Amino acid sequence: MLKKLLEDTSGGVLLYTGLSIVVFIGFSGLGFDMSKWYMERRVMQAAVDASALHAAHVLVTGGDQTALENAVDDSLANNAFVLKAHDVRNVISP
Repeated sequence: MLKKLLEDTSGGVLLYTGLSIVVFIGFSGLGFDMSKWYMERRVMQAAVDASALHAAHVLVTGGDQTALENAVDDSLANNAFVLKAHDVRNVISP
């Protein structure tokens, strides 16, 4: 009976199709999540880069620590980012 079951090929395509659909859906979900994470990271990096440039401009024009923090807060707020300057104080300290 086992030999007959192993030799039977009817329904094999259905089994492989069902298994491959599960794998395809899994990889599609993983690809979607990875692209979302990548885009979110790019948006955050752009906001931080813009605030760093703004802080550098304030520093070059003679601003103090408070002016730097205010510049970073303003730039992050303009980019719809919720992080405040005091959260990244060690990054912008002159």
